[in-house]
Amino acid sequence: MNVPDHIQESVAYEFKRLYPEFYDCPHNAKLLSESVEKYTAAGRPFSVDTVAGAYHALAAAGALQEPEPDAVELSHDEQARQKYVAELANNVDAMTDSHLDRALQQLGVWVPMTNGRMWRDS
Repeated sequence: MNVPDHIQESVAYEFKRLYPEFYDCPHNAKLLSESVEKYTAAGRPFSVDTVAGAYHALAAAGALQEPEPDAVELSHDEQARQKYVAELANNVDAMTDSHLDRALQQLGVWVPMTNGRMWRDS
């Protein structure tokens, strides 16, 4: 494909602006480039629409790689809090309402008593 560099840069810039979700890794860039070359060899003009068409075809085929999700590390306090919440959830049936309410308040969760709600264990 004999397209001047400034046109390639302009088309690439516009494509990235229109499709910010495109994960620009070497694998995806190679697939997209090869697809666009096939499209232009078949007579389509080199344009943002051609690049977008190739992108949509590759995405529909599931050929594009997705970015790795960022690993989030929990602090020691948050890990302990989540463990305590899981233990509460597992043992909720064995707890009285007032005990559950106190446990939730210790976690910073406040459940207001409204409409004259009564404890199950009252």
